[in-house]
Amino acid sequence: MPPRRSYLICSVQPAGSWLLSYALQDTGALGIRPSTFTPVMSSSGAAGGGATGEDAFLQVLGQEPVTANGVRGSKMMWNYFADALARLRAWPRLHLASDASDLDVLAAAFPGMRYIWLRREDKLQQAISWWRASATGQYSLARGEEPAPPPPFDRQAISRLARYAQQCESGWREWFAAHSIAPCEVVYEQMTSGLARVVGDLAAVLEVALPPGLGQIRPRLRRQADHHTGRLVELFNRPSPSPRQIRQSPAC
Repeated sequence: MPPRRSYLICSVQPAGSWLLSYALQDTGALGIRPSTFTPVMSSSGAAGGGATGEDAFLQVLGQEPVTANGVRGSKMMWNYFADALARLRAWPRLHLASDASDLDVLAAAFPGMRYIWLRREDKLQQAISWWRASATGQYSLARGEEPAPPPPFDRQAISRLARYAQQCESGWREWFAAHSIAPCEVVYEQMTSGLARVVGDLAAVLEVALPPGLGQIRPRLRRQADHHTGRLVELFNRPSPSPRQIRQSPAC
């Protein structure tokens, strides 16, 4: 079935996009396996479809199934957005002019488009999660799976990621404003304590009726924050020693 309603989860890593995607999928009415665009998909199926090569996202987009009511969902991170737009604009299947606007490109690729802006307010914890995931390869945790210990504390790396997460969020904010888009906004910190409510609100925005008798929507994934997170936040917030203090410190 060709999609009649599409939605794009616009976000920045890591802000709970898989948590939200799985919850929407589990309704049985809000899309199947929202895929994430990355510039080069691997054979492991990072796009959710197992395609390989630089055109993998376009292949998956053309083949991705929809739920029986014609709804399809996808995810987009800001740091991949410009590349995705360029590839979609050049995709012959969409029959777009070279000067097509961003909105024309996305409307052609995603029929009946709606935008969901998923963001995270606590940029420090977002940066710590990103830093740990990059080091350990654990970008999500299934129930019963234990998080890997974090690497040695690195204030500079965490600071860079916190600034980058803020820049990416500002990128979405400015793009929405420039195109007069009022996305449906979802805040990670509110979603983790009210997932079922968020799913119901999004269904209403998408104008999709949820199946009668749908049970409680429960998260498939375990929260990655643990006792290490609190310790890392505390370490980060401690005043950095001055160069004079470092010079005067006794040798170990």
